[in-house]
Formats: sequence, structure tokens, C-alpha cells
Amino acid sequence: MDKYLIVLIVIMSVLFSCSKYKGEKNSMDYDIVNVVFDGYDEYDVEGKLKIEIKDPDIVKKLNQLKNQSKIQWLAFHQKPTKYSMRLVFIDTLKNEKLLMTINYSGNWYPQIRFGNGTMFNAIRKNRKFIEYLGSIIHLEEIRKYKGALTQKEYDKLIRKKRE
Repeated sequence: MDKYLIVLIVIMSVLFSCSKYKGEKNSMDYDIVNVVFDGYDEYDVEGKLKIEIKDPDIVKKLNQLKNQSKIQWLAFHQKPTKYSMRLVFIDTLKNEKLLMTINYSGNWYPQIRFGNGTMFNAIRKNRKFIEYLGSIIHLEEIRKYKGALTQKEYDKLIRKKRE
């Protein structure tokens, strides 16, 4: 019995130590958020949209809201048929990164996972975070765009919104 316990501990250690995303979920020290957006159906994009968020006020608010995510009990994994986002929160001083994945199928709330998506990373929900992030990356404009949105067209769209 002790051998199995040791083997299990070794396997768990390897699984959790192999990730480059070792940041703390509750940390408020992240100062950059990189977003990779992959959309389907009415959120269709050509390739993946890459968005870097460096504004200190926006990053602070994202940090605060991410910490309010609640575990979604009895949730099942959704196949992202509308969109999938990978957010990497970066603490440049400590050189730490935290991975957050958001999947949305259109049927339920968008699902949030911290870490690399193993069965040990609980599915969470956080409507305020999703709404705030959506306003920053202009999720509604992505949805309304006719055709597959390219990175170049997205950048133009963002510039027009800022003017």
C-alpha cells in the first residue's frame, strides 16, 4: 500500500511541477494580461486574436474580479462552440504566470479554469469578470463582425473605438 501512495505522490508532483504557469490565483501582483481569443460560429476569427492588456487600472480590476470566481458545482466540461480564451496573467517582478481558460458554448455560463486544465482544476464561473473582460476586448463587436475577423481588422476596430 505504501508503494502505491509513493507512486501517486511522485506522479502528482510531476504533473504539477511541469507547468510554466505557477502563479497564485489570488495574487494581486500581476501587471500584464495576455489574451488569446479563438472564436467560432458568430464569433468567428481567422487564426487567433492576440490582445495584450498593460493598463494598470484595467489589470488591477481584472485581478480583483478574477479573485471573485466561484466554483461551479456539478459542472461538466463544455466544448467551446462559440469561443475559447486563454488569459495569461504575468507578474513581471516575480516572473510568475497564471493561466486562466474561458470556454463558452452558448448553452450555459462561460466556464473558467485556472491552471493547465487537469481534473484537479475546478470549473468556475464569474459573470462580472466575463462582462468586464468582454467590454475591454470588445467581445460584442467581434460577434457582430461580418465574416472571419483577422488580427489586422481587429486592431483597426480597436483603434476606431479609442478615437
